[in-house]
Amino acid sequence: MDSQKNIHFIAMGGSGMEPLARWCAEKGYNVSGSDVSEKSVKKLNDLGFDCKLNHSKSNIPRNCNLIVYSNAIPEDNVELIGARERKIPALHRPVFLAKEFNKAKKRIAITGTHGKTTTTSLISWLIYKSGRDPNVIVGGNMLNWDAGYKVGDGDYFIAEADESNVEFVNLDPTTLIINNLDCDHMDTYKTMENLEKYIADYLTSRDEKCNFILPREKGLGVSKILENNSIRPGSMITTALLKEDQELGFGNMSDRALIEGKILHEGENGMLLRVLYYGLPLGEFFLPMSGQHNARNVLSAIGACLSLGMDENEIYEGLRSFRGVGRRMEKIGETLLGEIFSDYAHHPTALRETLKSIDAKYKNKKVTIVFEPHRYTRLEKNHREFSEVLNSFQFNSKLILPVYSAGEKKIKGIDSSLIVNSIENIKLTTEENLVQDLTEKESDVVIFLGAGNIHKIAQETFNYSQIN
Repeated sequence: MDSQKNIHFIAMGGSGMEPLARWCAEKGYNVSGSDVSEKSVKKLNDLGFDCKLNHSKSNIPRNCNLIVYSNAIPEDNVELIGARERKIPALHRPVFLAKEFNKAKKRIAITGTHGKTTTTSLISWLIYKSGRDPNVIVGGNMLNWDAGYKVGDGDYFIAEADESNVEFVNLDPTTLIINNLDCDHMDTYKTMENLEKYIADYLTSRDEKCNFILPREKGLGVSKILENNSIRPGSMITTALLKEDQELGFGNMSDRALIEGKILHEGENGMLLRVLYYGLPLGEFFLPMSGQHNARNVLSAIGACLSLGMDENEIYEGLRSFRGVGRRMEKIGETLLGEIFSDYAHHPTALRETLKSIDAKYKNKKVTIVFEPHRYTRLEKNHREFSEVLNSFQFNSKLILPVYSAGEKKIKGIDSSLIVNSIENIKLTTEENLVQDLTEKESDVVIFLGAGNIHKIAQETFNYSQIN
């Protein structure tokens, strides 16, 4: 791989591809690329890259000796065809990432349906603040570095392992974190049972020195994996976030997680978490974020850091200075319409956890949410769950945008009205009518939710209505 120094990235502007390409460039590789997004191409060219708009065989440089391509790129893509004609090796992004990742001495991978990007960013920042110098690749923007990557020395590599593509199993971590498993990416796995088996097989195939961090709470999708006798005892750290009416440190250790946490206080500035390790107090940790989902991410991060030999003081200092991840309750700014935030929640479970956090954080404020469903296939499968979640919260106003297709073909009878027809105090809107609809009810906070075009819409709404 080290001899293949001239790399061409197809779909270079993607959320997972851009950080990897920029990491490679800073590591000394000669990087070129292409993308169909004019905005992405302009951004990359402004950064000094040679990135071509649209795909063509002529985009591949004459000296190119490796192609890396996104999972969204079909095998009949014209640049892939050109690479085959020239006998240039081509690797999917997760395969190439694994080849780089597996060179490091200490390799930390984070997978699971929800919270991967936040947990990966959190662990990376904690390790960095402890005086270590990790390499990092995530599928989002780490606000502490304002990037989706970090170049470090060869000792540590921390990577988000996206289970949406089965090739993530090429990653060979020394520490593996599984946040949770949920019914997503069923176009790949078909059934939840298949996903559980695939993850369990991945764990059991790891080297005997690999440490695992998994939640022991029920309802997070890993119960069957914890019952798997093929996973070696002693290599696993379990975590659990206790409910408000549960007592920390109560019961036999054999029935409890090794790391237990409980939220002591939660407000607009963040939350205070009390943590036990092996039943003994580890400390009280402040995180400038809110929500039970983020508390669970913290417990996973603490487990990973303890497995790497870090102490509670190093963890404490890193947590309090963590700034979060872009599009995870990211503040856009103050406007005449209210304080605007953007969040990536696009699956029913993630949406429920995010709205629960919002409801607790802003319980004395008028909150409006703007939700953009992501993918027709996801809406077709989960529209009842989306309706149930949105119906569970009594916000000031709920506005639903049209479906963001993410390249999918429209499915007959599947659109945003499936959600709206089932919920009170909710309204269909469009990008053109959104600002007008937002003015119908006074709001203190407006939160844009989804994985598609919604962040851009949030930014444009802010630009239109900001306080000068």
